[in-house]
Amino acid sequence: VVDVREKQRQRITLAAGMSVTQGPRIRINYQHANLFKTAASFLGSLRLNRQIFFPLYGKYGDLMRSRYDGYDGIKQLTHGLERELRIGLRSPPLRMLPLDPLFRIDLINGRENAVPYSLDTLAAILGADLHPHRTITLTIEPQLSISNLTCADAIDLDCETQANSSPTSGQKTTNRGLRRMFKLGSVLTLDLRDNPLVPKKGLYIQLFTAFARGETRDEPANSIQELFS
Repeated sequence: VVDVREKQRQRITLAAGMSVTQGPRIRINYQHANLFKTAASFLGSLRLNRQIFFPLYGKYGDLMRSRYDGYDGIKQLTHGLERELRIGLRSPPLRMLPLDPLFRIDLINGRENAVPYSLDTLAAILGADLHPHRTITLTIEPQLSISNLTCADAIDLDCETQANSSPTSGQKTTNRGLRRMFKLGSVLTLDLRDNPLVPKKGLYIQLFTAFARGETRDEPANSIQELFS
């Protein structure tokens, strides 16, 4: 006897924990696999954490505690809580259109508090996957982002270097102050494998290109610098 059940269209997961580097944390994930019965999928996640183990920062512990104590009212939520909010929407492959396109959009908002800096990020990422041939996929991904890096001047650490090494910065270079960036990326994929899951022979090649332009404003110096890549 075989019991076949349809995969759940909606899924919610909740996780909580404690970390010496992040403090108490919680994560909520929600997924809908058939939004409005269109075969489109919705993905949403929220991570929150609050640093509380200030003595573990050694000589910087009191400075970190003073920074958090300085957040009053609503800033205890908007600045004191570190967060990562992601919202994504994916279309199914649109077979009625040329190249069988698949479209997506992702919105990301984050806050990170480290010893030498605080970093706020907001990004909107659009994407389109085109299939000119069953073995070829062209991905085009324009992105708009705003980041604000605030340095703790009382701490003798290079905040820009520390922020660029952070996995949540989302950019190759993060400059002090307010930064606006437009990025256009593309990926060309050639997949000649005999089996994409368990390949035994074949060829897989990806070619990446990217163009970026933006500006950064250092508020204390009141200066604007244009950025290209």
